[in-house]
Amino acid sequence: MKTRRVEQLNSEFKREISSILADEIKDPRLTAIVSVLNVNVTRDLSYADIHVSMIGTEEQKKESFEAILSSAGYIRRLLGQRMKIRYIPQLRFKYNDYIEEGIRISKLIDEVIKDSKATE
Repeated sequence: MKTRRVEQLNSEFKREISSILADEIKDPRLTAIVSVLNVNVTRDLSYADIHVSMIGTEEQKKESFEAILSSAGYIRRLLGQRMKIRYIPQLRFKYNDYIEEGIRISKLIDEVIKDSKATE
């Protein structure tokens, strides 16, 4: 069970990391649209799992994820400057394709609706 403190940290980390990825990371490989879906900080604050999703070509997503991974130390340092906690956990970025999968499912639903109206 997550404590209220951990839930607050998850929310704060998500907001700050989203801001950092949008405004602070100037890596030219970061060309895909990146969205931070979820952050899970362990109770002992040793790790933070950051789930990100991206929109773009497969090559853009691959390069963007590599840029994020190589910027993890810099992102952690910026979090340390922005957040008022004693210890900033190690950041572990994980790629999820939830947004892309949602778009694909939405298109499939639209096609089914379109086909059902055409057959009526």
